[in-house]
Amino acid sequence: MTTFVKSTITAAVAALLLTCGNFGADARRAHRHIHPVPCRTVIISAVPPVTLRVHNHFNREERLQMALVYLRGHDYLTVGRYARMTGLERKIAKAELEAFAHERHNPLCSVQKNSRRVYVLRTR
Repeated sequence: MTTFVKSTITAAVAALLLTCGNFGADARRAHRHIHPVPCRTVIISAVPPVTLRVHNHFNREERLQMALVYLRGHDYLTVGRYARMTGLERKIAKAELEAFAHERHNPLCSVQKNSRRVYVLRTR
């Protein structure tokens, strides 16, 4: 074989390899852009609803009266103190004090003292 034929075959093989290699990469890239995979966020909540039962000897009105009597002798009432007085958990005690403070006819209101929320008698 002559040098010309060898170089022609080598050039043809090289061109064929380069063409096939680029064609395959372009085909994969185009396929990926034509059919994108959708992104979905799915939130599964496996926590059952919780029902709290409060076993307490005092009803809501009696607990309010306990808080008002305490406030007549002290400057302010904290959630921890109210929870210990009534025997409620802190979360429930905080929710109940907030409910008392939001009711307009109750003489109890919440104020911020330093970094914590305390409850005082409402000034009219």
